Amino acid sequence: MARDLKIIGVILAGIFLLVKTFGCSMIKSEKSGAPAVARGVRTVAKSTARAVTWTGTRTRHGTAATLDFLGLIERPVPPDVLERLPDELLESLASLEFVKLSRETEKIIISSPDSRWEGELFYRLDQGESVEVSLQGPAKLIAVTLAVFSPGKKELKKEMGPAVYKLLVRVDNSAPAEVSFELAPLDLLSLYGYENWRLSFPGVFVIKVEPGKKSFRLSFERSDCKDFVLISFYLPKYEL
Repeated sequence: MARDLKIIGVILAGIFLLVKTFGCSMIKSEKSGAPAVARGVRTVAKSTARAVTWTGTRTRHGTAATLDFLGLIERPVPPDVLERLPDELLESLASLEFVKLSRETEKIIISSPDSRWEGELFYRLDQGESVEVSLQGPAKLIAVTLAVFSPGKKELKKEMGPAVYKLLVRVDNSAPAEVSFELAPLDLLSLYGYENWRLSFPGVFVIKVEPGKKSFRLSFERSDCKDFVLISFYLPKYEL
């Protein structure tokens, strides 16, 4: 899995995407085939004044129950997510506010011994299906994805191969922009209601939303298997 720290920005069909290459491939313009790359290295602890938290209403049974059990108002966002955000978003970042889909789909709850992940809500996205988010720009919309590994022959292997998939992002029915990931399993994560299923490290990217009301439709293609992926969306909130 690639470990170099790069920020990749590409403008395609009116969408500006930012991705840090922790095991993900570069986004390329279908016209030029050449990515625009800006190098940068930083430490999350030095870039944020305090713990960045998850915020926003997610689910009655899941996140809220977890917070009640732990006696918390909000929980810190895991470093696995923060370290995949571009440097420019981290300065003075206070929280990630959950964004609901325009049309709700199946919700899935994360199970984990790590309280920063436990009870977090994601939407299920199957191959051939899509999800849509509408919001008023300008804004930066953060997408967090997790690939699912279903039980079966894979679980008998000592080493499970990575999930290989790409997200297709369309704004207002334009041609799609693409971002690809190749992510290994993350042992800390599993799913409520899906016995022996596993999840990957998070694949994170940022969509720069231009001024005005915009609708974003996301679908995906996966080459290593037919399993679904999980996706959730957030808006960065900053300290005043």
